[in-house]
Amino acid sequence: MLLFTVEHVGKSYGPRDVLKDVSFSVVEGEKLAVVGANGAGKTTLLKIIAGSLEPDRGRVVFFREGVRVGYLPQDMSFAPDATVRTELVRGLGYQQLDAGWVHDADHANRVGRAVEAFSGVEICEAEGRIMEALSRFELVENGLEQPVSTLSGGEKTRLALARLWLEDADCLLLDEPTNHLDENGLRWLEGYVRAFPGTVVVVSHDRYFLDQTVSRVIALGPAGAESFPGNYTSYRKAMEERFQRQMRLYLEQAKQSRKLKEAIARQMEWFRRAHRDAGKNTEIRSSDVFYRHRAEKLARRAKATIRRLERLETERVDRPQAGRSIRLQLTSDGKSGRHMVTASDIRKSYGGRCVFSGASFAVARGDKVGLVGPNGAGKTTILRIIAGYERVSEGEMWVSPSVRVAYFDQELASLADERTVMEEVLSAGGERQRVRLLLGCFLFSGDSVHKRVGLLSLGEKARLTLLKMLLSNANLLLLDEPTNYLDIPSRERVEEALEDYDGTFILVSHDRYLLSRVCNKIFALEGGTVRVYLGSYEDYLRVLKGNAPCMDRDMRKDSMKPAKRGGGEARQNKKAPFSETWAVDRDTPGNASDNAAANALSEDERLLLENRLSVLASRLAEVSQDDPEYQKLTEEFISVAQRVASRNSK
Repeated sequence: MLLFTVEHVGKSYGPRDVLKDVSFSVVEGEKLAVVGANGAGKTTLLKIIAGSLEPDRGRVVFFREGVRVGYLPQDMSFAPDATVRTELVRGLGYQQLDAGWVHDADHANRVGRAVEAFSGVEICEAEGRIMEALSRFELVENGLEQPVSTLSGGEKTRLALARLWLEDADCLLLDEPTNHLDENGLRWLEGYVRAFPGTVVVVSHDRYFLDQTVSRVIALGPAGAESFPGNYTSYRKAMEERFQRQMRLYLEQAKQSRKLKEAIARQMEWFRRAHRDAGKNTEIRSSDVFYRHRAEKLARRAKATIRRLERLETERVDRPQAGRSIRLQLTSDGKSGRHMVTASDIRKSYGGRCVFSGASFAVARGDKVGLVGPNGAGKTTILRIIAGYERVSEGEMWVSPSVRVAYFDQELASLADERTVMEEVLSAGGERQRVRLLLGCFLFSGDSVHKRVGLLSLGEKARLTLLKMLLSNANLLLLDEPTNYLDIPSRERVEEALEDYDGTFILVSHDRYLLSRVCNKIFALEGGTVRVYLGSYEDYLRVLKGNAPCMDRDMRKDSMKPAKRGGGEARQNKKAPFSETWAVDRDTPGNASDNAAANALSEDERLLLENRLSVLASRLAEVSQDDPEYQKLTEEFISVAQRVASRNSK
């Protein structure tokens, strides 16, 4: 059954048409996405459906009375003194009358009834619904009296959705709901949208989220709206197939046009020759008639060919345009050692708060690492430690001297606001002519190259930072949310560049589509430490869901125990995706050979141990033999050396 239709809706701001002749229908219970380039009018369309913005042309028609529409804006706003309780109470009826929330005339009466509920026996039911909302949207730990201003971005998103749930919305309009959510929050939101019994219309740049939640895509463009069945991947496939069909048709028509023009030129030349020959043979009557007849015949043929060309030109399609997006190709000179980064039992604390501890991992040349974990787990901190901006509180972080780091900061703090775009890029190196060409590839053209950096949008700043990274000639890229603020076409170009990149990178991103496409190893911040999963992001998800075997070694010092032989408990399938954490038993050096016999070392574990040997050898050269630490370092060096030697002897 139809829930509502959008009929020929248009909206303009000054001379610019944001929406033009947009029409489509939505059925009850449907989950659909609205996509389009930046500035295509996606947010404007949601506001018009919600009723908070009037269209200049057209209308939105709901097919039954009393449809409750809940709108989650991209820029969520809360009162300065709001608490979790006051926001949830608003969801029960204290919100101000707004046609954007409910489409019927009884709204005021229902608000009044909700207010009365808190003054009588119904207060128990109301409090029960509030507590259910806390539990359902995982806000129990925050408490009812916590100020909203102290919530994280992800917690604010949950609170806004809880308020919509309390309003009993029949239709949800979600504008970029995945902003500020970590991996756990994204998975929770996916489940919530799929299980929501009503209709959901969502605008999002998170393609993985759209693949998991929607069954139809509405694409906004200059000519209006077009509907595509299936999820986002199906939509992209359909668009690519259409592009290829249009390109083939364009090329075929261009080929036909060229052949017709060549035929016309030949026929006209033949006509001129026949006409000339007819004039040369006037003394022979029969010859003159022959050549004049031939000239007339060639003229008629040429005219017919010209008419064919005219019909073709009227039917010709324009050359299909792929749309404006950045052109990015990352290169690495490959001049680095096999071992690039090694972390051994590192710990990081801020004041009395421990971010992570006991973290050990290794990065080798050619690794494409995805660094994942919940908000606040320390992903950015690890990147900053590797880049040299911060130091570990405990443990060893070794970065090869041959490593040249390029760091993409999600805060975009590396840019100088007072410089122009051209000056900022020239500061990273490169000749002016080449820099001007590259700026064009990153959609900076004309006078925009002389624009002050401080006046750029966040998307433009992200593109500028990517361009500076391209000129850095680095062999290790540290990427902290590089696709934030980029539209979907630009995100796809970044994906392609990272997929083809022959160097090494560590990527922090909430874009699971990106992680799935480019990573061959996952570092997961779990339980206050780092666990390493070999394989793609999809392999990592299968391990988390219990759908794939997992070879797991705890990374604490007392955990290096011999694996059991035989039986179902031994984990022997090394081709399967698995998690791997590494440590050396520093307290029991004599057990190293036994452990080596029981546990075959992986390539990454061997790499870690060899790097640890290098660190220990360097420390031993610096420490006096009278120093109490010398004996401890010596024992650890022997333990590690025995473990490596026992593996190499196999």
